[in-house]
Amino acid sequence: MCRIALIALALLLTAPAHAWVFYEHEFGDWLVVCWSTAQGSSDPQCSLTTPLQSLGSITPNILHVQEFAPDAYQVAIEIRGSDPQPYAPVWLKAGTFPGHEAPVTGEWGRWAGADALRIVSEMRAADRLTFRVRLAPNGRPQDTEVSLAGFRDALDAYRAEIRRHKIMPPSDNPL
Repeated sequence: MCRIALIALALLLTAPAHAWVFYEHEFGDWLVVCWSTAQGSSDPQCSLTTPLQSLGSITPNILHVQEFAPDAYQVAIEIRGSDPQPYAPVWLKAGTFPGHEAPVTGEWGRWAGADALRIVSEMRAADRLTFRVRLAPNGRPQDTEVSLAGFRDALDAYRAEIRRHKIMPPSDNPL
């Protein structure tokens, strides 16, 4: 019963209200969810996010990995609940690879293009990921650390689902 409640909470926090969820799977600390507005509708969407949410603690910052064009990625930190420190960048580091910074626009810090592809490649090769948001009013850092143990399988499943549901055309690059 508790597991069903946790899955329901994760779906509430990831898929929009009144969505019809047709794929949901956890891969360690990673969650792949695919949904549409109604069963059989032609507007499917999928997300690949971390960390997992639970009834006991709702994580204010969520990391999203998105393939928005064939073999083109965006990695984004969604800042939830608290205000980011104005002008303070977000930061992300996979394993022993160098860290990456991105400016915050609205409540998002984003990497795209070659930077995002580099981050995704580093995430596939590392075992841990840390991402940081600085919160107002004093710029106090808030770090989130997650395991990358299930990331490769989650990314593969996410890429398979967005192609199976024709959200994304086939890829020549298996990454």
